[in-house]
Amino acid sequence: MPTQAVVDEPSDHDATAVGAVHLRSWHETYDHAPGLDAAWVDEHVGPMASPAADEFRRAVFAAQRADPSRTLYRVARAGGEVVGFVHASVQQHQDDDDEVRLEGLYLLCSEHGTGLADRMLGEALAWAGARAVVLEASPLSVRSVPFYRRHGFEPTGETGLFRDRVPTVSLRRAAPDRGRPRT
Repeated sequence: MPTQAVVDEPSDHDATAVGAVHLRSWHETYDHAPGLDAAWVDEHVGPMASPAADEFRRAVFAAQRADPSRTLYRVARAGGEVVGFVHASVQQHQDDDDEVRLEGLYLLCSEHGTGLADRMLGEALAWAGARAVVLEASPLSVRSVPFYRRHGFEPTGETGLFRDRVPTVSLRRAAPDRGRPRT
């Protein structure tokens, strides 16, 4: 019987493993996507698995420990190894309520279909509380947009390009106490 994965707060020692998961998940998802290949992923996402990125993540982990109301970072572990992570932060608006930006949710393909992504997103949504949550996802990742839609996110109509190559769509989950946006 497989070991039950856990989702918990990262330690500073997890920074390098998180970077490796970030890069590996990009390779697993985009190496064969139209217009992309492993060399492109290494060039544009590879820096996320660098010592400088590890230091940045340690600073984010420290910020979470100092003020957990502003930043959420969780790692998913299976068999003691980091296999995924979720990162969210509060975005302040001058004329509106704060909202939460889901900075990233990455999970290795070996863990797809286990319910682990649902648990990781559930932690982020619980942390967000009564705030709206926004994110960008790529339709080239065929699982991501349907996954977020299943969890109440709706496309905003805004699109973009990551590094002038990867199409993105913006999605938003309305604040629970305000209901869904009217169409």
